[in-house]
Amino acid sequence: MLIRAKNVSTVLEEGQPFSVEVEAEDGGKLQWQGEVSIPLGQSTGRLALSDLNLRKLWEYGEPWLGFELKDGRLLVEAEYHLNWKDALNYRISNGRVGVSGVSIAAKSPAQLADTSVDFNALDINAIAVDSAATSQWAP
Repeated sequence: MLIRAKNVSTVLEEGQPFSVEVEAEDGGKLQWQGEVSIPLGQSTGRLALSDLNLRKLWEYGEPWLGFELKDGRLLVEAEYHLNWKDALNYRISNGRVGVSGVSIAAKSPAQLADTSVDFNALDINAIAVDSAATSQWAP
């Protein structure tokens, strides 16, 4: 695993956001760029998880699933604003979730003949969530 950090300091310089990048052995990456202020109780930035191997996630549910994930990659990215000073508030914008190269087949082809799912890409874009707006929906 490779971890790179850039401009991480206890003193934030104007126009110089913090930056952290983590790369897994199988090519998946976590990239974060933003600002954190403990005195203000807030953080803003952009978080991206890219090229994550879905097979690793699938292993957790595999004992209960009658299917096998042969391949697949996940991408999740968004801009965020998080405030925890008085009450927890968050806002996510320009969000995107993408799944690519998916191949799912039956664990036992004899029992589920001709049963499989294969697709190149599925993308959901322009995702936005605002805790202030969602709290209005709660009973």
